[in-house]
Amino acid sequence: GALVVAFFGKVSASRRAILMLVVSAAAFPVLLTVATRPVMYNGIRHFVFVTPALALLGGLSAAWAFEFLRRQHKAFQAAALAATLAGFAVPISTFATLHPYEYTYYNNFVGGVQGAEKQFMLDYWGLAFKQAAAELDEYVEEHRRSMPQGRKYRVAVCGPHRAAAAELGPRYETTYDTRDADFALMLDEFYCAKIPAPVIVKIERDQVVYARVYDVRGRSFPSVFAAGQ
Repeated sequence: GALVVAFFGKVSASRRAILMLVVSAAAFPVLLTVATRPVMYNGIRHFVFVTPALALLGGLSAAWAFEFLRRQHKAFQAAALAATLAGFAVPISTFATLHPYEYTYYNNFVGGVQGAEKQFMLDYWGLAFKQAAAELDEYVEEHRRSMPQGRKYRVAVCGPHRAAAAELGPRYETTYDTRDADFALMLDEFYCAKIPAPVIVKIERDQVVYARVYDVRGRSFPSVFAAGQ
């Protein structure tokens, strides 16, 4: 819409230049990335600088829509309001489903997190480790008598180690070494191994697994990383 106004609308030269600048600021970085497909990690953080331009375009669109609807019949206004509320309801519902991992959201063009799971990393910061650690604590308490005594529990980790150590707390020792590990805390990402051991904790959102905890006592496995990683 801003481009149409910039090229074909009856606006001053300065306003036309401003509109073209805002559209370019919002679109060019994204289009360049789509065209060149550079190697980059996932997440909106790579495009944070385009959000002010997108906000400006959104404000312009909202102002235009408001002026347009003000001249329409009340029934049309009511229908437009209902459509707007429905448009807000879809992502809000998705965010509620994903909470507290809203940053892993992907829209329906890619199929939501279920579609994005096979193409992108989701919980790359390991936020699911917080819930996984809490549920591991519950498991340890329930099975305290069969747990090792007099030492910290060893947890082999695939994912951000600092996040894992912070969430697990002082009763656990995090390591990359799979030997003599009691548990394995793994993000469900392409670079993490799938271990042939009982899964005692599984963190899921919208039928997508974010993290698992395995009980690996008495079992050996070569690495926390998938083959080739």
